[in-house]
Amino acid sequence: MAEKAKSSSLGYVGTHPIARRPPRDPQWRHWRNLRILLRVGLFVLLAPPSIYVGRNLVLFGKPTTLSPADFVPTVQNIALPTVRAMKEYERDTGHLPDRMDDLIPKYLQSPPMSFAQRVGDSGYELFTKYNQVITYDFKPGAEGWSVHGPFANGPIPVPPVTILPTAKPSPSP
Repeated sequence: MAEKAKSSSLGYVGTHPIARRPPRDPQWRHWRNLRILLRVGLFVLLAPPSIYVGRNLVLFGKPTTLSPADFVPTVQNIALPTVRAMKEYERDTGHLPDRMDDLIPKYLQSPPMSFAQRVGDSGYELFTKYNQVITYDFKPGAEGWSVHGPFANGPIPVPPVTILPTAKPSPSP
C-alpha cells in the first residue's frame, strides 16, 4: 500500500489509455492532424480499387470483370455442337428447327444439360451463369456469336460455324 501512495505522489495518473493524454500543444495537434489526413487519404485512394478487385474475385474468381472472351470455352464446349446441328438441319430441310427435339437423335446425340438452351427460327440462345445470354445470329453478313447480360456485352471472338455441303447425288435429267 505504501508503494501505491508513493507512485501517486509522483504524479502518475494511472494505466488507463484515456487517462494518459499527451500535452495539447500546437505542434502535437499539427502532427495528429497530419496522421489523420494520411489515414483518410490512404483509405480514399485504396478503398475503391480494393472493392472493385474484391468484388470481381468473389463473383468471377479473377481481378477483372467479365469480357466476351471469357465465354469462348462455353461456346466451344456447349453451344458449338448445337449450332452445328442446327446448320446441318437447315441444310437438309431448308429451314431452322423449331425446337431442340427436331435435332435429336439425327443431328445431335443429346443436348448439353449444363445450361438452358433455346432453339428456333429466331436463332440460338444459351443461358449461362451470371445471367448472361450467349446468342448465335444466323443472318448472312451478321452471322456470329455474341453475349449479352449485366456483366459482359459484345461479340465473342469465335468464328462463325461452317459446315460442309451435303454430298447428295444430283438428279439425272
